[in-house]
Amino acid sequence: MGRPVLAPKVSRRPWRDSPRTADGVAALATLAMARCDNALFLALSQRALALREAGAPSDSPAVAHALRLLGWAYLRNAQPDDAARSLQRAADILAGAGNEDVQAGTQQALAQAALAAAQHNYPREEALLLSYQDTIAKARPGDLEAMAAGLNNLGLVSVAHGRPAEAIPLFEQAKAKYATLDGHDHPAVATVLLNLAAPQEATGKTAQAAASREEARDILRRLSWDERMPERWL
Repeated sequence: MGRPVLAPKVSRRPWRDSPRTADGVAALATLAMARCDNALFLALSQRALALREAGAPSDSPAVAHALRLLGWAYLRNAQPDDAARSLQRAADILAGAGNEDVQAGTQQALAQAALAAAQHNYPREEALLLSYQDTIAKARPGDLEAMAAGLNNLGLVSVAHGRPAEAIPLFEQAKAKYATLDGHDHPAVATVLLNLAAPQEATGKTAQAAASREEARDILRRLSWDERMPERWL
């Protein structure tokens, strides 16, 4: 099964957005991912892409971001070939858009890193993410969201390479940055907590792992997640 990765930027109030908009459906996909409901995550990601393509040019960054979300959903559902196609298209769109803007360049780097993960090329993924972190630190030191996404993904690479002890501080830093940016009760915080629990458990910190999972569940409960509602919007 594909490794979990955070979804791209969505509304700061995702659970209040209209379920009929691309942003709203993408936000619901993020919630489904945080709950590890992989089938629903994939269905909502496919719907988000369809809505995005209906309202934006096919080569727009907005479509690329929806493709990246869909690629991660395919990874979660053990469909690496489909993931690679979606992520390759996202990377191509972002490459064609040009990298004069730092944000465009970092989004392209994230898409390429996710593509490397889909192809099981973890050394390339790690190199891309390290380069991404260095670029962000130099060019956008105040971009908490970009830093948080990179830290989370570096943590996932450390876990994949059998280095859980290295992953723990990376996830903790990612959680702190997301909480500063979005507030504690946000799907991104819940997702990082779920990612953090695995290396905590792997290093014998079972009580901390249980606490991280419970904290994530509490966040999702406070967001009034209703598993039945998204299915009616597909």
